[in-house]
Amino acid sequence: MEVQERFSSCWQSFLACFKKPNQPNEETTRGDKTDIVFVNPVSHDKTSNPDFNSKRPLPAVPPAEKAAAAASGLVYIALYDYSARTEQDLSFNTGDTLEALDKSPGDWWFAKALTGVSATKQGYIPANYVAPVESIDAEPWYFPDTKRLDAEKLLLAGGNQQGAFLIRNCESQTGERSLSVKKQLEMGAPQTHGLSYNTVDQWEIDRNSIKLLRKLGAGQFGEVFEGLWNDTTAVAVKTLKPGTMDTEDFLREAQIMKRLRHAKLIQLYAVCTMEEPIYIITELMKNGSLLEYLQKNENVYEAREGTKFPVKWTALEAIHENKFTIKSDIWSFGILLYEIMTFGQMPYPAMTNYQVVQKLPQGYRMPCPPGCPKVMHDIMMDCWKENEQDRPTFETLQWKLEDYFDLDVTSYDNAGRY
Repeated sequence: MEVQERFSSCWQSFLACFKKPNQPNEETTRGDKTDIVFVNPVSHDKTSNPDFNSKRPLPAVPPAEKAAAAASGLVYIALYDYSARTEQDLSFNTGDTLEALDKSPGDWWFAKALTGVSATKQGYIPANYVAPVESIDAEPWYFPDTKRLDAEKLLLAGGNQQGAFLIRNCESQTGERSLSVKKQLEMGAPQTHGLSYNTVDQWEIDRNSIKLLRKLGAGQFGEVFEGLWNDTTAVAVKTLKPGTMDTEDFLREAQIMKRLRHAKLIQLYAVCTMEEPIYIITELMKNGSLLEYLQKNENVYEAREGTKFPVKWTALEAIHENKFTIKSDIWSFGILLYEIMTFGQMPYPAMTNYQVVQKLPQGYRMPCPPGCPKVMHDIMMDCWKENEQDRPTFETLQWKLEDYFDLDVTSYDNAGRY
């Protein structure tokens, strides 16, 4: 593994101290992935260390089949446990080695298990659950996408020993990496990109495989149900009421969700479009909607099925000019912030839709709600600026909100370097 080519030269002496010969590993569990917590020992004179000149036993010669595959760069190691969800999938555990036979499908590869619970068997595996053997991605201490503040919070969590560390991509210098040392990081396994190989490129499924269990909610254009897919997987099923809106507009949401992959976003599983009602099948959020959470135990107004145009959430130019851009989404995000800070209160309380339409062009904006910090209301007001070009971008909103919530978080010394 070419570690020295991937890290700055000043780390080489440090990396050499990660593990001494005959020193046992201390292990903790990160989701399904087992992390080795390396404690950096105090430096000793090599001549005084009796273990320094001891010889390590050579590893066993690998099987010819595995050696040939490794030479061709097709052998991968499992980063997480995975249980097959269809007959075509391949189950494996963390640390199992697999040979990639066909990587052309994209997010799902056809592979053969070389070791582990499915040894010698073949099937499809999620590509983001494995990494090439002897690559930095397969190392238990490598977390490429972790931000500095997130690394600090997680490393300082209880139950971890001094000296545990992780290496991540540097946020300020492209191509560089940063070392965070304190305690072991905890991170769960990522969301699978689909339930099986068949649903990655072919999203259409048989609606008979979906059982609707109970109604979760309703809106202007359809209803949402809790369902069961193939009698095994709990899902949310969003339906479109026939005749309420154009089918292509409804499915545009699914097209966007196909391209979104993040642990904090709901995952699209499949669609049913061959007959009405149309279904969009997604990951089930077992704890309910954000609005229901905010309104829990509160006697506040909840929007019911009615108007097909959400006036109170719509930007000024969208109401009067039917103009929808990413800047109109910024306006709507400001309304969402208002709902969060008021625990689900209806925007523009005591005002009708007609009154909102009349007063917005006159410069009216909702005042700061009781208990809301001024800095949060200032962010809302930025989102509601009349000139759409004066509104912030989502990137700007992200760092403003991060700065607000990180005010009391202890920063690293010389944080500007990282």
